[in-house]
Parts: sequence; structure tokens; C-alpha cells
Amino acid sequence: MDLSANLRFPILRDVEQTYKDRRDFFSAHIDRDVLSRELAQDHLRRGAPAESVRSAQRLAEPDTCLVIAGQQPGLFLGPLYTLFKCVQAVNLAHELTRQGYGTVLPAFWNASEDHDRAEIDHAVWLDRDRQPVRFQVELGDLPQNLCISFIPKARVDLPGLIAQVKQTLGHEPHYDFVASWIEEAFAKAGDSLADWFDHLLWSLLPQSGLLVIRPEWTWLRSAAQPTLMREIENPTLAAREINRAGDALMQAGFAKQIHKPETRVSFFLVRNGCREAVHLEGSAFRINNRENFTAEDLLRHLKEHPQDFSSSAILRPLIQDACLPTIAAILGPSEALYHLQLGELYARHRIPRTVLVPRSGATFLELRDARILEKTGLLPADFEKDVKSLVRAVIAKAGVENSRESCENLRTEIEKTYRHLKDIADSLDPTITPAIEKQRSQVLQIIKNTENLLIRKKADRAEILHRQIDSVARSIRPLGQPQERILCILQFLARHGPDLVQDLQNAMDSLQPGSHAIFVVS
Repeated sequence: MDLSANLRFPILRDVEQTYKDRRDFFSAHIDRDVLSRELAQDHLRRGAPAESVRSAQRLAEPDTCLVIAGQQPGLFLGPLYTLFKCVQAVNLAHELTRQGYGTVLPAFWNASEDHDRAEIDHAVWLDRDRQPVRFQVELGDLPQNLCISFIPKARVDLPGLIAQVKQTLGHEPHYDFVASWIEEAFAKAGDSLADWFDHLLWSLLPQSGLLVIRPEWTWLRSAAQPTLMREIENPTLAAREINRAGDALMQAGFAKQIHKPETRVSFFLVRNGCREAVHLEGSAFRINNRENFTAEDLLRHLKEHPQDFSSSAILRPLIQDACLPTIAAILGPSEALYHLQLGELYARHRIPRTVLVPRSGATFLELRDARILEKTGLLPADFEKDVKSLVRAVIAKAGVENSRESCENLRTEIEKTYRHLKDIADSLDPTITPAIEKQRSQVLQIIKNTENLLIRKKADRAEILHRQIDSVARSIRPLGQPQERILCILQFLARHGPDLVQDLQNAMDSLQPGSHAIFVVS
């Protein structure tokens, strides 16, 4: 197996050739007029900002293409890295346009057909004391395989949510903005949690022209038919291709990201909003361990009801790149490795791959935290260690750790010196020996007092350092994990206001793809 062919994917420096290959593909396979019209109508129906509607209309132009990022629609945009992906897509679209690759627009794939509710049913932020606050939507009585786009936003107790946000963030200067951001997006959105996500995102980036693509969009379901048809006709090929690439990935020293049983096909059937896994039993397709279909049955159903077919994770990037004029995609570290196993699928479906751009990461650092780091000499990366070890390291670096040893050395020298003086006194005049002995005791007591003072000050300093370092750790490593993977944007908007997003966009504009930045916010 040729590892170089199967385990390599285009990266940012390949954009020139990729742009040519993708433009040829767009011309042959995408009806831009229909795409533009349908996407503009879709965005108008969903209440998108005017700039986003104009972006959809511009897709009719032959030199217009997309930079796309994507994620499940978590509460309040989910963990911070979702927003970072989106901002990076906006910036990269601007940069590629400036470099002469036609008109490049930003897009976000709202993975609203997913059914992994553990990814989307909660949000975490920090209160005044930097204790984690978790808000969770109760979905336990809903089917486990219900698509997110079918989960009603009414499941959210909005008054209870606002009360919790006020209780934990009401002291912040921009709390009113956050409350209105939540409530106004909720009011504008359609019926589902996924709709609410769209409006929360659009309201933070209203002038960006951001397109938010939904996989259940009627036009997209129809446009995906040729790709799904090939999968129905050859249902075991995807698993073989994925697993071959996974084995090669392991041989190259990486972890296999996907293992796909050959009895599972690369798509789901949607029934009453629920995604039903499709299994192979010989030449038959089976769902729910009770319904059987032939390939002809599924092909006919696909033609008549394309909205009933939902792509799996391995097929989603192919459908995205088969149906949309994408030129680049923003991927996180796991997504990038995942994509390494898709090379044969892209080749078999004859879809040229987009440029894959590593996601940039970031950590928000409050000004007071930055000052603590400067004072202690610690770096954000140091906080992978526990707080106690960091305190010990800072104290040791300050030279306080050796105070006990220094005092003991001093006592030894004093004892040695006074023994010598006592010997001299005994030889000259023994009556003065008691006076010398008294002086020795007084000096040793002074040393003891000094040692006790240093111990008390060291303990005080350790306590203060522990509080300060622990506070920083709670912010940049909440729950022991990187900030961008745990916290949502709420607390930062409440403290710094809506300008924070523009400041973030400006700061990320200079980041190299795949890098991680520390942003001091004040």
C-alpha cells in the first residue's frame, strides 16, 4: 500500500493546485445558480443576517468558493474551540480573497443531524469564584438517536437559564448584553436547539457574511443523492477502504481514528427525526433488527425521499465537498487524523479534496492572571502540573526553600566559634566564661527567632501563592482540561462585552494555522 498516496492530504501550501482542481470540479458538478438561489432562500427563511444572504447570492458567481469549518451545535456555541474554528474560517476566507483566489466566503457546517447529545446538551462557565457552573438541558425522555435538529428549543427552561446566568455572572459589567444575546437569539430562532445555535453564532458575527450550512437542508439532501447512490450500490467498500487506511496509519506510527465493521454502511435512515443505523446481512440492508431492504428498495427510496438519508461521519466530508464549492476546511487535531483515512473514498467517488487547514487554538488570560504569571515566572503550559507542585517550584526559585538549611548552617558555625572562644576564656580567666555562654545562648535564640519568622513568612507566601496559582489554574485548565475544550464564551462576553469577538478575530488573523495563542483580555 502506498502510504504517501493514502495518508497524505492537501495542506495550505497546496492551495494553488487544489483551487484549480476544485474549480474544474465545481464547473462540472455544481449548478451554481440553483445552489445560490436555494441557499439564499434557506438563509432568508432561517432569519440569517443580510450579509449572509448576500454571501449565498454571490455563490452564483463562477469565481466564488468557500472556506468551511464545522461542529455539533452545542449550547452557547459549545466549547470555545467551536468559535475559534469559525473565526479562523472568516479570517482565512478574507486572506485567500486578498491573495487572488476569487471571492472566498466563510461557511460553518452545523452538524445538526448528529445524535450524540453528550456533545451538545450542556454548557460550562465559571462564576465569580471561578467555580465551574454547568447548565444542562434535560433530554432523558427523548430517543437516544434523535437528531439535534429535532430537539425542540422549548426543552430549555429559558427563565431558569437566565436566572442561573444572572446569579453567576450578574456582577459582570456586560451581563445585560449576554442576557439579551441569549434571549434575542432564542426568540429569532426556529423550533430546534440547532436553530438557536445558528442565531447565537450569526449575532456575534453579523457582518462576516457567514453561511451556516445545515445537513438536513432540502437542496443538500437532493444534491447528495449521487454519492449515496454509489454507497448503496457498493455498501462494503467504504469499510474496507477506511480500515485499510487505518492499518496503514498505525504502521506509520499514528493512532487509528476509525474502525468500521463491514456490516455497517456509511449512512443512516431518518425515521421521525431519529437516525437508524443500517446493517448488512448478506445482500440485504436491515434496520431495527426487523426491517429488511434490498439495494433496489433503498435506491428507489433515495430517489423519492432523499430527506430520509443521513450521512455517517465518514461520508459527511465527501458530501460537503461534492455538493459545495469548498476550497479549504478547518480541522481540529483529531479531525485531521480522521481525514487521513478518507483518501480512498475521495478517490473512488472522484471528488478532489479541499485544502485541510489545522485549527488554531487559544486561551483567554485575564489581565490579573497575566500579572500573576509574570510575577511567578510560570507559563500557561506549566499548568498541566498540579497546583502544589507549581507553588513549590515558585518558592524554590525564589530561594526561600533553603531557609531552614541556612539557619542550621549558621547555628553550626556559631557553636563552633563559641566553643573556640570558651577555650580561650578558660585559659585567660574562667570567670568570664559564663558571660560568653550567655552571649552564645542569646545569638542562638536570635537565629531561632529569624528561622521562625522565615517559616511563618514562607507559609504566608505559600498560602497566597496557592490561592493565586489555583485561581489561574481554574481559568486556563478548568476541570483539569484545556480552557477551549471546557468553557463556553458566556463569562468572557459578560466581562468584556461584544467587542471581544472582533478583538479575537483581529488577534487570530496573525496566527499560523495549528498554533495556540494566549490572548490577554482586559
